[in-house]
Amino acid sequence: MSKNNINILQKYLPENACESINDLIVKYSVRFEISRERTTKLGDYTRLLTKQHKITINYNLSKFEFLIVVLHEFAHLLVNEKYKKRTEPHGKEWKQEFAILLQEYSQKEIFPDNIQKAIDLCIYSKPNLTPSLRENLSKIVRNFSTSVLYVEDIPENAIFVLKNNRSFIKLEKVRKRFKCKEVNSNKSYLVHPMAVVKSYRLESEEC
Repeated sequence: MSKNNINILQKYLPENACESINDLIVKYSVRFEISRERTTKLGDYTRLLTKQHKITINYNLSKFEFLIVVLHEFAHLLVNEKYKKRTEPHGKEWKQEFAILLQEYSQKEIFPDNIQKAIDLCIYSKPNLTPSLRENLSKIVRNFSTSVLYVEDIPENAIFVLKNNRSFIKLEKVRKRFKCKEVNSNKSYLVHPMAVVKSYRLESEEC
C-alpha cells in the first residue's frame, strides 16, 4: 500500500489516523490486506518466507476498533524487527511496543473519552496490558459497532444461532472459550468468545 491508498484507509480508520498508519505501512513495506470476517480473530500479523511483513485486518470493525487492532498487529511487527531472540506472542516485549503505540495515538486526540480512559488504564497500569484490561478495552470499543453481537455478550444458558445457522446453548467459560452444546446433535464444543451471533433467546422464552 502506498500514499495513493490513503483513500482506502479512510473507509476503515478515523480520518486523523490514516496518514500515520499509511506511513508505517510504507516504512516497513507491509503487505496490508483488508480481510473477510473471521470468527477467531480480528487481525493477524505474519512474517512471510520472503521476510516481508503481512498484516490482515477484518473489514467489519468499527473505525476505532480497526485502529486498535492495526496497532496491536504493528506491535507484533516491531517486536519481530527489534528482537532476534524468540519472544512470547503477547509477552513483555509486545506489551511494551503496544503501550508505546497506544500512547502515541492517544496524543493525536483520536479516541472518544470512554475509549481514551480504557486506553490510559492499559498504558499506565503496572504491569500494563493485563488480559482483563485488554478485554475491557475491547468491550468499550465494540460499543461503537452496535450491529455486532458476540458470544461473550449473551447470557449463560441462552440459545443462540451463529452465522453458519447452527444453534447452540451457551454454557460455562473454559479458559478462553465458552463451552456450548449444539442443539441438534447435543455435542459439546468450545466456541470463541468473539464468534458473531445472528440471534439468541433465553430457554424460557417462547418462540
